[in-house]
Amino acid sequence: QEMDDWARAQNSASAAQGTGTNAASAALSEADAKAIALSQVPGAAEENIVKFGQDYDDGRSVYEIEIRYEYAEYEIEIDAATGDIVKMEKD
Repeated sequence: QEMDDWARAQNSASAAQGTGTNAASAALSEADAKAIALSQVPGAAEENIVKFGQDYDDGRSVYEIEIRYEYAEYEIEIDAATGDIVKMEKD
């Protein structure tokens, strides 16, 4: 729950800064989704992505990304249409 609240705060901050994509733009590319996920794990690089895929969750298309970096595992879901972080968990 705490990380989901954090993800909502990050999405709000991105929208305020104008860095988020809007609904009028094309669907998010895989490269863009990876870049968004990596931006949430400072120091991580593309080789730290151990799982990447696209799925449907709650009626919307999402990218599911798993990053392992510095003894932690991050699971991130990004809305494929908007670029918003839907869920982020750290284990």
